[in-house]
Amino acid sequence: MTFQTNFPLEPTKLPYITVSAKGMSNGLSDIPNDGFDFGPDTMLNATSKGQYGPPYTKTYGLLEAVNYQQKNGGKIQMTAGRFVISSDAPLTQVSSSNVLGYPEYAVIPVSGQYSSSNASMLNITGSGGDISTGGSIVGAVNFNTNQMTIIDVSQLTNLPTNASVVLFAYNRLNVPSGTIISEIINLHDFAILTATPNSSGQNICGGYDFNNSVNANVTNVTVYSPNNFYSTVFPSQYVIGQYIDAEFGNMCWVDNIASYAMYTGFILGPHTHAGTVITQSCYYGLMPFTHHGVDVDRYDTQGCIYPVFTPSNFYGSLRIHLWDGEDYSAAGGNQEVADIYISSGSVGNIPYISVDNFHMEYSNGSPNPRFPIISNNASGYYPVVIKNIAAQAPPTTGTTAGSIQPTVLEYTVNTSGSLAGYKKMIFVFQGYENDTTTNQTLPWPTNSPPHNNTLGFNATPAITANITGLTIMTSISGLTIIAPNSKTTYSGIVIVEGY
Repeated sequence: MTFQTNFPLEPTKLPYITVSAKGMSNGLSDIPNDGFDFGPDTMLNATSKGQYGPPYTKTYGLLEAVNYQQKNGGKIQMTAGRFVISSDAPLTQVSSSNVLGYPEYAVIPVSGQYSSSNASMLNITGSGGDISTGGSIVGAVNFNTNQMTIIDVSQLTNLPTNASVVLFAYNRLNVPSGTIISEIINLHDFAILTATPNSSGQNICGGYDFNNSVNANVTNVTVYSPNNFYSTVFPSQYVIGQYIDAEFGNMCWVDNIASYAMYTGFILGPHTHAGTVITQSCYYGLMPFTHHGVDVDRYDTQGCIYPVFTPSNFYGSLRIHLWDGEDYSAAGGNQEVADIYISSGSVGNIPYISVDNFHMEYSNGSPNPRFPIISNNASGYYPVVIKNIAAQAPPTTGTTAGSIQPTVLEYTVNTSGSLAGYKKMIFVFQGYENDTTTNQTLPWPTNSPPHNNTLGFNATPAITANITGLTIMTSISGLTIIAPNSKTTYSGIVIVEGY
């Protein structure tokens, strides 16, 4: 290719490093890199701005821009458009054992070394990183690349079969003993488009792994595999969507971040506070890690096998203010195992999981919405507290007239042993009548198939309030209303508590 000569020898000076998705080599511009610092016309492994010509970059100039930014500082600004990572882009091994215990490779390795006097920064921003698919991610999606930035890693081939591969990651391999590889991470306003696996267990490139960051700020970043959400073909167990924390600092803020059809959607580590976190059709939706705790304002999860999965060495806290999601089990697709799954292991320091507001629906079928499902396999004390459950068992009709509506106010699981956890329920009576001599018993609320779990009690619960005028008793099997044998109608509430 012969370049034109009517363009400046050096790009225009700007207060940031620019990377363009347009250039001469992809036929989208008449000048190299559309006049920006880096892009598809960047020379392979360029180390300064404005280097263009064959052999061309394998990363649309992104690797070269990051290498330049890491050496010189500043902010990388990507234009709107599709940045296509070549199928034969080289991968750098960055770890022999990542946080999940797997070897790890990265398309764009980051090698900042942290000391008390120096904290490097990766600072990269695109244009509009939210992907809205209108409730469907079946097949390919036509992204408006005139308005948003897409980094396309879907064409990568020959990925290792037994290792994690991500777009961005710290390079921890072959560094001196005691060296802390960590940076301040700022990622904003772009999407990473990954491949759709053709078969279960196929390895694909994920998003990023910035385990043990100094501080971090990640907003409007989506990692997206265009799978059919009802029958997702899960990629291999090595695929990570997004991993971020503030291990060496104390400030990690993330908001409006989403992972679609990854194996592990999110790993959120110490000192992380999140606004909105979205997981759809991931095998593991959200995995909190290590200590200090994770706070999530809104967790939106759909079609995950394990919406929350805690590893055996998790000993911090996870606090979710609003849990809102959808379970595809009743639609005949992938069946969720548990909303919160606590893996086996002995708990040293006492971890804690709390959900202030819980709302999980089946996509179709009954009941809709449903009660939480918790699987606690820890051998020590491990409390899980869920309050304000936005699910109601169907109302029960009074023997002669009226109705009783049960509602679960709080559901707590401590261990899988005898101390099953605290539960609190309210029963609302409206115009109840039983003009017979037969008592009426209401079983404790349950979920219908495929989950079949019961929010019952291990011991006879206490009635802590009864303002109905009825005589009521409890047992392990349910609530029994003693027959008044009259035409009197009763209204009011009964509160039941126990474990």
